[in-house]
Amino acid sequence: MLALAVFLLLLTETTAGWSKPDTWRMHDRGGCIAREREALLSIKAGITADPEHLLSSWQGQDCCRWEGVRCSNMTGHVIELELHARGDFSLLEGEISSSLKDLEHLQHLDLGGNFFLTGPQGRLPEFVGSLRDLRYLNLSNVNFSGVVPRQLGNLSKLQFLDLTSQDLHSDDLSWLPQLSLLKYLDMSYVNLGAVISLVDTVNMMASLEVLKLQWCSLNTTSQFVSHSNLTKLKILDISNNAIPMQFDTISWVWDAPNLKYLNLKNTGVYGMFPAQLGNLSSLEVLQLSGNHLKGMIPDTLCSLRIFELAENGVQGNVVEFIKRLPTCSWSQLQVLNLEGNNITGSLPDWISHMTSLTILDLGFNKLTGPLPAGIGEDDWKETWDRNQA
Repeated sequence: MLALAVFLLLLTETTAGWSKPDTWRMHDRGGCIAREREALLSIKAGITADPEHLLSSWQGQDCCRWEGVRCSNMTGHVIELELHARGDFSLLEGEISSSLKDLEHLQHLDLGGNFFLTGPQGRLPEFVGSLRDLRYLNLSNVNFSGVVPRQLGNLSKLQFLDLTSQDLHSDDLSWLPQLSLLKYLDMSYVNLGAVISLVDTVNMMASLEVLKLQWCSLNTTSQFVSHSNLTKLKILDISNNAIPMQFDTISWVWDAPNLKYLNLKNTGVYGMFPAQLGNLSSLEVLQLSGNHLKGMIPDTLCSLRIFELAENGVQGNVVEFIKRLPTCSWSQLQVLNLEGNNITGSLPDWISHMTSLTILDLGFNKLTGPLPAGIGEDDWKETWDRNQA
C-alpha cells in the first residue's frame, strides 16, 4: 500500500508539471492559434482595397470569429478561408501575402473574383502548392497571369479546383493525375493550346465528375485511348475551342455512362451523329450549336431535356425532324433550339402535346404557315416572328 501511495504521489507531481502545447491552450481560451492569427493579419495588410469592408471584423484575439474564417472545433486550426467576391463592386484588391502558407491546415480556400497581384506581373503563387490539406481551391478570375504552377500537383487531397482565368496558360498538365481525388476541374479560358496528350492526361483522373475546358484554345481532343477511365464523369464542357474533327473520333466520351451534360458548341465537329452517342443514356443536356453535323441523334437518349443544334446547316422538313427525335424523351424535353438552319415546312398541331417544352427556337429557318393553336404564348410568338422575317 505504501508503494502504491508513493507511485500515485509521483504521478500527480509529474502530470501537474505537464502543460498542453500552445496551440491547444490558445483554443481552450476561446481564441485562435497565434501563428495563424498573425498569418491572417499579414494577409489583411496586403489588401489595399476592401469596398464592402469584408475584413473589418479582422481584429481582436479570436480569429475564428472573423468573417470568412472558420476553425476546427477539435484543434482550433484555421481550416477555411472564404473570401470570394460578393459582387462586381465588392472585390478585394491587393497582394496575397506569402504568409498564406502558414495556414498549414487549410482545407478550403476561395479567393474567386478578386483582383490580386502576387510576385512578378501578378503570377499565381507557387506557395499555394504547399497547402497540402486543401480539399477545395477556387482561384477563378483572380487576375493571376503567367504559367499555371505544377506545384499544384502537390495538393493530393484536392477534390475541387477552379482556375478559370483569361491570363493563365500552360503547356504541361502532367501534374494533374497526381490529384487522384479530384472531382471538379474548371480551367476555362486558360490557354492550353500547347498541351500535348491532353486526353491521355485527363483519362487518368478516374474520380472526375465535372470537366470544364471552354475557350481554352484546344486544337484537338481526338487522341485515341484504348479504354476510358472517366466512368464517373457527369458534366463535360469543351465548347468554343477550334478543334475541327469528325464527331465519332471523340471516342473517350462514349464510355462515360453517367454523363448528363455534354457541351460541344462552336468546336467545329462535323460528320454524322455516331451510334456510340446512344451509349450516353443518362444524357440530359446536349449542346451542339455552331458545328457541321448531319443525321439525327440516336433514339436511346430518353433522358434528354435540352437539345441545341442551332447553326448546323440542318436541312429537311420540320415535321420529319421532330418525329426523328427520341420519342421516349418527348415527355421531358424542355428546350429545342434549331435556330439558323435550313428547315422547311409547317409546324404540326400535335407539337402542342409536348407539354414540357418551354423553349422552341426555330428562328431564321424557312418555315411557313401559321403558329399552331395552343402554343401562342409571347415567347413562342417572338420566335415565330423572327422565323417569318
